[in-house]
Amino acid sequence: MGDPMSAPMLYFACPDVSEPAGGVKVIYRHVEILRRNGFRASVLHRRRGFRCGWFESAAPAASAETVRVRPEDILVFPETCVGDSSWEKVGAPSVIFNQNAYRTFDRSALGVRDDQSLYRRVRAAVVVSEDSRRYLRHAFPKLSVHRVRVGIDASVFGCSGRKKRQIAFMPRKLLEDAVQVLKILEARGALKGVRVVPIQHQDEREVARILRESLIFLSFSVQEGCPLPPLEAMACGCFVIGYPGRGGREYFRPAFCRTIADGDVLGFSQAVEEVLKSSGTGRAAVSRFARDASRYALSRYSLRAEESSVIRVWKRIAGDAAA
Repeated sequence: MGDPMSAPMLYFACPDVSEPAGGVKVIYRHVEILRRNGFRASVLHRRRGFRCGWFESAAPAASAETVRVRPEDILVFPETCVGDSSWEKVGAPSVIFNQNAYRTFDRSALGVRDDQSLYRRVRAAVVVSEDSRRYLRHAFPKLSVHRVRVGIDASVFGCSGRKKRQIAFMPRKLLEDAVQVLKILEARGALKGVRVVPIQHQDEREVARILRESLIFLSFSVQEGCPLPPLEAMACGCFVIGYPGRGGREYFRPAFCRTIADGDVLGFSQAVEEVLKSSGTGRAAVSRFARDASRYALSRYSLRAEESSVIRVWKRIAGDAAA
C-alpha cells in the first residue's frame, strides 16, 4: 500500500464502556483485521489510556485527547457517536460504522427539523446485516452502504456436546419480559430441576463457558443490527428461543431457533416449556442438535468470512477516497 507513513490512518471511534457490548468487540476486531492486512488502523477512545478489558485484543487504542487526525486520515464513527458533541474536536467522520440502524435517529426528536446531514456528507456507511443495509439505503438513497459479516471465534465459542438442564439469558436486555417469561415457567412448575443463569458482568470466556453448559438461551433482542449473543449461544450449541431483534432474522433458522414475536411473553414461555419437555427424551439427540447448531453458526459466521468481507469493503472505501 505504498509508504506506510503516507497511507491514511483509519481511526475507529469507540465508546469508553467497561461493560460487555458486542458492538465494541466488533470495532476492536476490525482494527485487528485491517492491521493484519496492511492497513494503518487504530481504535480511538475519548479518555487517555482507556481500553476495553473484558475480552482479549491486540488492537492499539489511541486517545481523542491527544491524537491529531490528518486530512488524509479516515475517521470512522459508530452510529452512537453521530451527533455527540463530545467528539466534535476530533473532527468530522468520513465513514459511519452503523452496527444498529435502529439507533440512527436516537438523537433526533419529533417536531425538530433534523435532516441527518452528516449521513449525507460522509463517504460511506458500513453495516453488519442485510436488514441494516435496507434501512439505511431507504432512509438515505444517495448514501454508499457496504455490508460486512460478523464472525464468531470458534476458539472461544464452541460446543462440547455436554449440556446441563440450564437456561441462560442476559438481564440487560428487556428485563421486564425476562421476568414475566421466567415467572410464568416457575408458576407452572416447569423450572423444577432447571438452573437459570443470568449472564452479566462476566468476561468473554466466562460467558462462553456458561453458554456451552446451557441447553437453552433466551433472546430478548429488540431492534438490533445483528445481535451477537444469540449467535454466540448457537455456536455453543444452545437452542435459541426468543426475539431475533430484526437483524437476527437472517440466522434464526427453525432447526436451531424458535422465533417469538416481540412482546409475546406467553408464547415465549410456552416455547421454553415445550423444549424443556422434548429435551428430556435422550442425551444423544440433545448432543446431536447442539453440534449441528454450532456447526451452522460457526460455518456461516466464521472469522475467515468476516475478515474477507472487512478487507473487501475497506479496500473499496480507501480506493474511493484516493480517487
